[in-house]
Amino acid sequence: MTSVAQPRPVSSTRVLNICIVAAEASGDAHGAILVRGLRKLYGDRLRFWGVAGPRMRQEGVVDVARVEDLSVMGFAEVLAQYFRLREVHRRIESEIVLRQPDAVILVDAPAFNLSLASVAFEAGCIVHYHIPPKVWAHGEKRADTLRDFCHLVTCVLPFEENFLRQRGVKAHYIGHPLKDQVDQFRKEHASFVSAPTVRSTARNMALLPGSRVAEVKAHLPLLVEAFEELRRRVTARAAELAVSAGAQPISSVGRGDAGLPMLVGSIPIAETLDEAWFQKQLAELIKKFDVPEGCLRAVRGSMYSVLSKADYAWVCSGTAVLETGFFEVPHAVLYRTSAISYALASRLVNVEHISLVNLIAGRAVCPEFIQHECTVQNLVKHASELLGQPERLAEVRHDLHAIAESFPSNSGELAAQVAASVLDYWLDVPRGARHRMHRRGLGPT
Repeated sequence: MTSVAQPRPVSSTRVLNICIVAAEASGDAHGAILVRGLRKLYGDRLRFWGVAGPRMRQEGVVDVARVEDLSVMGFAEVLAQYFRLREVHRRIESEIVLRQPDAVILVDAPAFNLSLASVAFEAGCIVHYHIPPKVWAHGEKRADTLRDFCHLVTCVLPFEENFLRQRGVKAHYIGHPLKDQVDQFRKEHASFVSAPTVRSTARNMALLPGSRVAEVKAHLPLLVEAFEELRRRVTARAAELAVSAGAQPISSVGRGDAGLPMLVGSIPIAETLDEAWFQKQLAELIKKFDVPEGCLRAVRGSMYSVLSKADYAWVCSGTAVLETGFFEVPHAVLYRTSAISYALASRLVNVEHISLVNLIAGRAVCPEFIQHECTVQNLVKHASELLGQPERLAEVRHDLHAIAESFPSNSGELAAQVAASVLDYWLDVPRGARHRMHRRGLGPT
């Protein structure tokens, strides 16, 4: 067998025809990074086409279908759009068979992409799955599809490579694109990240309720109520310390003599949400729970800015948890959904933790408050305990730093280099022989 130990630049000089399919906005971003990395190796010898969003189109990918037309979430929406999605899927299948691309790159979105792997494989294409399904959490049989029909799988979590390789998948861990994004933000905004906050004695909190309307409806009321309860505790504790030190007490609304709050909360509004709607929901909740003016605010598209200043965070389960971890912000993970959805998920998911940070660490670095445990009391208890103990806060930051440092840099370039080595090998193999050799275990490992 040929091993992909040292990825190398591509030697081929002919123009390559590559289909790339990203069926979600996040996949569009990851796909664009991979396309950019491949162009660095191949120069102008690439012709990309497929299912692309705005970022992939900027990299020169010709869209047979648009990501914007496929981005639906939730059972009801998927069912309502089933026939339209199926029509697009069949169109891509037909285009693969008709155009006979040299390679097909499938980016995330297993519900849409996984069945395309077999179509591309049987057509004699080189099949690369970038960011594979979470087979370690559920749907382990999907590993069989990756093993049988993919010449390369590039995974973004440290434990995925061994898990997949144990099941015969030719998997390579290349780091996570989000780590590169966080590193790039810190580099480009170094002066902002290092600048002092409004008040050195104030605690800065990040509240991340989610990027979908249903998540915001489920989490925002809980977070605002919990924030106000925590603010009162922080203020009362500061007043006690001031009295014991012989200083003037903090005012009853939680402001010191400088007129600044002791606890500041910031909520980044996801780009997927309507800003006016979100601000209206928040204003009503601020009034309902009597949050003092200036203590809690929401701003559009500023999650990294918020996290770079945060001492602590409450984060809706999802990729935002990993980004919070990369910023080394101690946090608690939360999630609420309908009873039916929770029951279904509980039967399908087979992991000890739902937080990617905890899964990578192999232990509960940060607590997870899911469904019935997602309460004001639990959120406030953990936050007040951690914010009140600088030593514990520093320990969690140290753990998160170690996790962040375990990810390599430049994941997009690493993925492109590995892909180039695999492509280089299989391009020299006649199309009709590729699937026979792959099924015999031959080729790059």
